Amino acid sequence: MTLDLVPAELRAASVDAGHTPGVDLRTLFDGQVKRHPDKVAVVDDEKWTTYAELGEMADRIAGLLSGWGIGRGDVVAIQLPNI
Repeated sequence: MTLDLVPAELRAASVDAGHTPGVDLRTLFDGQVKRHPDKVAVVDDEKWTTYAELGEMADRIAGLLSGWGIGRGDVVAIQLPNI
């Protein structure tokens, strides 16, 4: 059984990151931001977010965490709203 969770218009706008052994998620994500900044990265019920926008958000959060003394390898919990 196959479930089609991605609407056709999003599938056409999406990017296949592929899998590269030994490459961390941040490196793969940064590559997507550079190659496809205007492609859709995240979709919720009301908003589509591009790779460039998501990258900017991630950088802001990283800056905040760094300012609080949190660094690479530290564990951070994230609370998301119930939907």
